Amino acid sequence: MAVAHHPQQLHDTRVIRNVLIPLTDGVTLAADLHLPEASGPFPTLVSLYPYRKDDVIGSFSAYAQRWFARRGYAHLLVDVRGTGGSEGHRAETFHPLLESGDAADVVEWAAAQDWSDGAVGVWGISYGGLTALAAGVARPPHLRAIAPVYPLWDIRSDVGAPGGCPTMLGQHGWSTMMLAQALAPPTFRDADGRWLRVWRDRLDRVDREGPEASFWQAHPEDGDYWRERVLPVERIEVPTFIVGGWRDLFPEAVARAYRRIPASKRLLVGPWLHVQPDLAAREPVDWLPLFLAFWEEHLRDGPAPDDPPILVFVQGGGGWRGEEAWPPTGAIERILWLGAGMLGDTLADGFDDYIATPVVGTTGGQWDTLATGMGYPLDQRPDELLSLRYTTEPFDDVTEIAGSPEVVLDVRRSDGERPFDLVAKLVDVAPDGRSELVTSGWARSPGGPTTIGLWATAWSFARGHRLRLLVSCADFPRTWPDPTSPRLRLHWRDSRLMLPLVPGGIGAAVEPRRPEFVAAPERFPWTLGGSPSWTIEQDLAHDGVSVTLGGGETMTLPEGGSLAVNQRAVAHVEAAHPEGASVEAEVTIAIRFPGGDMVDVEVESRAWRDRILYKGRVTIGERPLLDRSWRNF
Repeated sequence: MAVAHHPQQLHDTRVIRNVLIPLTDGVTLAADLHLPEASGPFPTLVSLYPYRKDDVIGSFSAYAQRWFARRGYAHLLVDVRGTGGSEGHRAETFHPLLESGDAADVVEWAAAQDWSDGAVGVWGISYGGLTALAAGVARPPHLRAIAPVYPLWDIRSDVGAPGGCPTMLGQHGWSTMMLAQALAPPTFRDADGRWLRVWRDRLDRVDREGPEASFWQAHPEDGDYWRERVLPVERIEVPTFIVGGWRDLFPEAVARAYRRIPASKRLLVGPWLHVQPDLAAREPVDWLPLFLAFWEEHLRDGPAPDDPPILVFVQGGGGWRGEEAWPPTGAIERILWLGAGMLGDTLADGFDDYIATPVVGTTGGQWDTLATGMGYPLDQRPDELLSLRYTTEPFDDVTEIAGSPEVVLDVRRSDGERPFDLVAKLVDVAPDGRSELVTSGWARSPGGPTTIGLWATAWSFARGHRLRLLVSCADFPRTWPDPTSPRLRLHWRDSRLMLPLVPGGIGAAVEPRRPEFVAAPERFPWTLGGSPSWTIEQDLAHDGVSVTLGGGETMTLPEGGSLAVNQRAVAHVEAAHPEGASVEAEVTIAIRFPGGDMVDVEVESRAWRDRILYKGRVTIGERPLLDRSWRNF
């Protein structure tokens, strides 16, 4: 069955830079507007990001904005409050309830413009997905539909500390990048000098208050602070199209949001990292036509697509499937009990002792927070050797699971009574021994029976393959390793795995539309060059390991000149010193304006599980403008 495609007449387009949008509290946001060269008014799409419309996110999203404008849609790309060319202050990033009010103001402002026909949709990727959900929660009168891609909405559970285990490399690499972007000037320089006033105000705020991301470590425990920052997605009433990636940061966030949203909804999930689906290294999908059909239905009152509402890629060889519900209505819970290295249907008495090591996790892949396209999981066998292992007999037939598995582990600490981190992973073991990661889960355990929710997945185990459960106390460098390397005893009798088994298999086979070739100047119109890097290094002398992620991009600016951004983050830990695990990150931004003006931003950070140090420097030409450090200890 082929996914429906809705062709459209193509128009030339024009761009209006730095449209200013007044909010109800007097703050003005800056946006770029793509319009079709055709008689309007037009249905209107809005995307809101904290990543700078004039360079970073502008480069990232230029193709999609023009793609929709060519098909008859006005498209606004907005810098959220306190970022890029927009006014206002941000005490912290990722406060979705604060984004809701601004998103609602932007929707209503856009609907009132003479180029808009009053039907507005909000969409975006990652943080842009969060703001799309926030717009849906706010319920502005002219909002007709939303399309969040790789969204988050429960900050602590989705990205800060899943299961109570704080995230490590990705989070601190991202926070260092956010500080660098905050220190850099807007690259659209208007003749009236507004850009300079916005930049000076922001530099003054950062100088006084410190980086926005420093709030992460100020609230290490769950409680009211985090609960107040959860988006009530169950309030969303408009049709919603959610896109997720099984190897992204937010597959569980996507699955939970889909279950909670009561409105008409669609779901697309592929085996993707944190990159646009048509650029994914594995199973790319031409996703913009799917969105176009969605917008046509809900913003232009067009026909509903005839494809199934859910399109998911079943990993492990299952391929693309169409479904009517998630999890599939035929899913049942199968319980497998832990025994002497085994997972099976029989309860057993006994236990396993385990001495934790902090160097487990390097084969688990990386959460690609900066969208470099790097980080797919590797063969799990090196990590298996450092974990407790429980394995089924080979499957007699194809066995498929769809949903969020859970495991209950009765684990007691034998060297004290302090809480400790637990990590559970499911892997698919082939007959030749190769071990592929299925999904992972984390929990901060006080000791005793502890439930670990594993992230959502869809997986097909081939005949002759086995399922293996790995148990450890670290997932380095995705999460901070337990600082104490506890000695544990895992009791089998009350320990079990609950699998969301689909006896009849997941849905019907579907063949999605594949991306067509698009020449680089059209697909990446601002990009001059850049490349990612990912290295894993072992320190044999000290039984340590380091993981490095890096990347960068050099881009042209719409008004002339260029911007080059480069970032590198290194996580390091030694087996004998888990408390010393750290992340060092550095980001540089070099801006070259027309006429020869130069601005350079350099940011460095060093983070530990409970503290962080930032250093920032801004120079104009050879003249230092800001040079200082911030710490939370």
